[in-house]
Amino acid sequence: MRFTAPALVLATALMTIAVGWAMAPAPQALGHAVVKEITPDDSGRVNASPDQVVVRFSEPIQLLQPGDLQVVDATGNPVSSGPGRVRAADASVIEVPVRDGLPPGTYTSRWRVVSADGHIIPGAAVFAVGDVPMAPPYLGGPGGASGPTETSAWAVTARWVELVGIGGLGALL
Repeated sequence: MRFTAPALVLATALMTIAVGWAMAPAPQALGHAVVKEITPDDSGRVNASPDQVVVRFSEPIQLLQPGDLQVVDATGNPVSSGPGRVRAADASVIEVPVRDGLPPGTYTSRWRVVSADGHIIPGAAVFAVGDVPMAPPYLGGPGGASGPTETSAWAVTARWVELVGIGGLGALL
């Protein structure tokens, strides 16, 4: 079977388009809530103690426990004056009141929320009160204790067992 020049050009063009389409990056799928705004600003400075910390997300979120949103000082001691909560008028905003008269220093806002797709979204932001050097965010627990992380022995073991299970299922297929 002989192909004519126009047929070869058309076939080459179609093949080039198909390969280009297959190699094009997929559009980004943002299934998780992302932080849109934090008050006080992340790495920002305020002259006086703020009344509250407010975090606005891209979609409605949930706090499973009031302690999943807190503000701590540089040693991990809470400086919140009440529990964290989802704003009643807007489920994409969480807020926590802060004690009056915080001394100059660095403070960390920490949260763990549940996105609309069911994923847990942790986060932290740091701000300073007064003209003090900005310290890194405090991510541990009170007194230096910290909970399990995604790189803890339990988490790594669980992922390994999961992958072995998926490999076994794939082998059965």
